[in-house]
Amino acid sequence: MTSRPRRQSLSQIFAAPALVALLSAAGLAGALVGDGIWDWLSSICLAIPVAIFAVCVVRRKAATIGTK
Repeated sequence: MTSRPRRQSLSQIFAAPALVALLSAAGLAGALVGDGIWDWLSSICLAIPVAIFAVCVVRRKAATIGTK
């Protein structure tokens, strides 16, 4: 017998996308405002969402290959 998935609240659903949006906004603002260390910090903030996306794509592809 399979159990029904647990319902999530609105804050649980949008917590991760909101964090990614905040990181992206901080990276863009840091790139516009400062030089030196700000460039490094903004690069890191902008690289994190790209890395998250890459991990999700690899996981999905691995799950798809595993089911065939």
